[in-house]
Amino acid sequence: MAFETRDEQGMVTTIALVWAFPLVLVLMLLTVQTALWQQSNESTIAVAQTGAADVARSHLDIATARHEVTVALSNLHLTQIDVQLTSQGGDVTVAITADAPGILIGTHVRIHATATEPIEGWRSP
Repeated sequence: MAFETRDEQGMVTTIALVWAFPLVLVLMLLTVQTALWQQSNESTIAVAQTGAADVARSHLDIATARHEVTVALSNLHLTQIDVQLTSQGGDVTVAITADAPGILIGTHVRIHATATEPIEGWRSP
């Protein structure tokens, strides 16, 4: 066969296997990496929504809420965390930017998440 080579022990190693294994390995690595980055993105969105809800419903002050959001993001192993929490016009907005690390050293993806909640409370008629 044109695609086979034999070593001293008579074992056959096909060129197709030599090319297929690294290709499958890289595809598996990329699949796992994409899943991890997607999980980081979804978790960041959930933290932003929780932070906005804490301020809007529990009337938590902005500085405390920003600290709680930053701690929650640190627990997710995100780096370069930037939390912008604003209250304007009856709405609370949490905007988060962070880096999610990759499997390979030096790789990361930038994550952006924003959540807005209306401030709840009593209104006089």
